[in-house]
Amino acid sequence: MMNKDGKIYVKGLESGKKYKFKESEAPEGYILNDKIHEFEIKENGEIVKDTLSNEKIVIDVPNTSANDYKILIPVSLCGLGIILILLSKDKRKKK
Repeated sequence: MMNKDGKIYVKGLESGKKYKFKESEAPEGYILNDKIHEFEIKENGEIVKDTLSNEKIVIDVPNTSANDYKILIPVSLCGLGIILILLSKDKRKKK
């Protein structure tokens, strides 16, 4: 059984033996470590540990702070200016 800190606790293992384990599920946001890990419980109860670590999933996020607005503002202002000119010409013709 694994606790919230990621430490594994298993009951009923005999001393003087070597054991193997393999990760079956990675923590959320991490890549599964599919290597076989070994540890040993010596006759005196000392545990020779193996440390398992997971690689964090890295997602490349596109740059959304593009400089499109630098082009959009002048184009919009030009478009607005053209519309205002056309509207003012249209009002002059109606008078």
